[in-house]
Amino acid sequence: MARVDKLGGTTKENPKTKSGNTIRGVGKDNKQGWKYHLAANARFGKEADFTGNIRKVYP
Repeated sequence: MARVDKLGGTTKENPKTKSGNTIRGVGKDNKQGWKYHLAANARFGKEADFTGNIRKVYP
């Protein structure tokens, strides 16, 4: 089972990232991504910046 770290993004999107993620927890273009981000912040505290595609969230 894949684990997702708090650095956001994936190694496929940016090979130079410090993230160890091979998958995203929520798709980059998911229109609900911002809501998932806010819910995670409410539950766990702010750990990382939003890394989704903000243009898809607020077209």
